[in-house]
Amino acid sequence: MLISPLIATHPNTKLLGLAFAFFLYFSAVQTLANLKPKASRQLPQAPGMVAAGGVIGVLSGLLGAGGGFVSVPFMTWCNVAIHNAVATSAALGFPIAVAGTLGYIVNGWSTPGMPAWTLGFVYLPAFIVISIASVSTAPLGAKAAHSLNVAGLARGLPSCCWRWARTCCGVACALSAMAARVSASQCISAASG
Repeated sequence: MLISPLIATHPNTKLLGLAFAFFLYFSAVQTLANLKPKASRQLPQAPGMVAAGGVIGVLSGLLGAGGGFVSVPFMTWCNVAIHNAVATSAALGFPIAVAGTLGYIVNGWSTPGMPAWTLGFVYLPAFIVISIASVSTAPLGAKAAHSLNVAGLARGLPSCCWRWARTCCGVACALSAMAARVSASQCISAASG
């Protein structure tokens, strides 16, 4: 996870923006088309879990996501019940967010030309407002998740709406990145909030 900010601050901004847009499309199509891996195995031993965690951490940090887009499909592929996979993914979101945030603060600390109210690459007004809204409404989502059946949880209306919103943001990100009008970090911040 701490590797992601290093990667995100060095490559071609256009390439990273396009990669992020591809991720948004991939996750939207995966949800809307109900594409999911078939549960065909068990969770791996410690080395396999460390490798899976490393991939999830790097992707989460690069894309500004909590890891659920990879960890939930991975766990359901390993025969973990969907409710348990979603709950575990929610728990994973906190350490992933802390590590990623610290990485983006450290790596952006001495970057010239950052807007006012930033701490490294973290834009504090958005962080504060979105955090308050997210923390106050997350219990509602958890309650709703426990009341849904497996199919409803995997493809429910909130999930579809979220994916459509991310898809629209992905279109804007891809077009802006191709026109080189916004940086990849701006695309990531706008779409992951």
